[in-house]
Amino acid sequence: MSAARNHKRKKLFIDPVVQGAIIRRIMLHWVLSIGTIFFFLFVMEMLLNGLHLSFGTHMANIWQQYGLLIVCLFCLMPVFAYDSVKLSHRFAGPMISFRRALRQLADGKDVRAVRFRNGDFWQPMADELNQLADRMREAGLLRTENAKTTNNK
Repeated sequence: MSAARNHKRKKLFIDPVVQGAIIRRIMLHWVLSIGTIFFFLFVMEMLLNGLHLSFGTHMANIWQQYGLLIVCLFCLMPVFAYDSVKLSHRFAGPMISFRRALRQLADGKDVRAVRFRNGDFWQPMADELNQLADRMREAGLLRTENAKTTNNK
């Protein structure tokens, strides 16, 4: 079993490709959701207050009724994006360590047990990789003079 670690990551983006894709997708969903809600509010405003009013009057009515809510939704967007990045650390970070350990094993280098932080995903994969390293070590397939610790930093 891999022992979990408690210290926190220091970098915001540890895998910019994966985490950037997640942020872009979340922002797209957020904008589409707000746009859909706004369109619904606009249609309801037109149906309830009459088609005879001008576009500007409908927009003013929507802003008067829902302006604070719209501002709050846009203010929450970066909070949700930041939280998503933090959540993505729990699977992107372990994959960095996992790839590093696989690369070392493929090069015939010994690795110490891979350990992920508490709350990280993929703990069973770390255990399986550690079992593979143990079997390779027992079979004499690894050079042990340069064993490195493979931790998720």
